[in-house]
Amino acid sequence: MFQIGINRIALPSDAEISGWHREFAVSRCVHFPGFFEGRLLAWLRARLADARFQERVHAELVPPATDLGLADEPLLAMIRTIVSDHRLFAAVRAISGCDSIGCFDGIVYRMDPRPEHFDTWHSDMDGNRMVTLSVNLGDPYDGGVLQIRERPSDRIVHEVANTGPGDAILFALGDCLEHRVGAVTGTATKMALAGWFQRTPPALEALRIASAGAGGGYQGKR
Repeated sequence: MFQIGINRIALPSDAEISGWHREFAVSRCVHFPGFFEGRLLAWLRARLADARFQERVHAELVPPATDLGLADEPLLAMIRTIVSDHRLFAAVRAISGCDSIGCFDGIVYRMDPRPEHFDTWHSDMDGNRMVTLSVNLGDPYDGGVLQIRERPSDRIVHEVANTGPGDAILFALGDCLEHRVGAVTGTATKMALAGWFQRTPPALEALRIASAGAGGGYQGKR
C-alpha cells in the first residue's frame, strides 16, 4: 500500500516497489488505489467545494487546451505540503528511477463534460520536472482517459482512466514522450490534483515561496 492520510503516510513494501518499478519501466505509468486516504480526501473535498476556480487557456499548445484551475493559493499551498514528504519522495524515486527529488509542485484542475474543455498532446518537459502525479479528488467520471505516446512514432504506450476517488497515477515525462487527457463525458466533472516531482528548488524553499503567495508556477497540464 502507498497512501497519504491525515498525519500519516503508509509506505509500500520493497516487493511492491519492485513490482511497480518493473511496471513503470514498461508502461511508463503505475496506479496507486486509495492514495489519498478517505478522511484526508473528505477534508480536501469540503474545502474545494466552496473554492474559486478560474478558466485556464494553455495558449502554448496547438490547439490551445482549456480547463479550470484552482484560484485559492493558500489551499493549493496546503495541498503541496501534504505531498512534500521526503519518505514519499524516496518511494517515488525508487519506483520511477528518477533523479533526486527536490520538491513537488502542482495545481488542482477541473474538466467539465463540455466541448470547450479539452486537452492537447504535450510533454510538460522544462529541464526540471521528472515525473507526474495525478490524484482524483472528485467523484467517479466518464471519459478523461490519460494517454501516453512515444515520439516521433506516435505509438500509444499506455492508457488509463483514473476514476476512483483518491486514486493516483504516477507517470513518466521525457523528451520522447507526450501525454494528453481525453474529453470528459457523461455528467460528472473531473477534478484532480496534478503536478510534478522536480529537481529544484528544495522542498522547504518551494513551500516558503508558495506560502508567500508567489508559488503556483504551474504552466502545464496533467
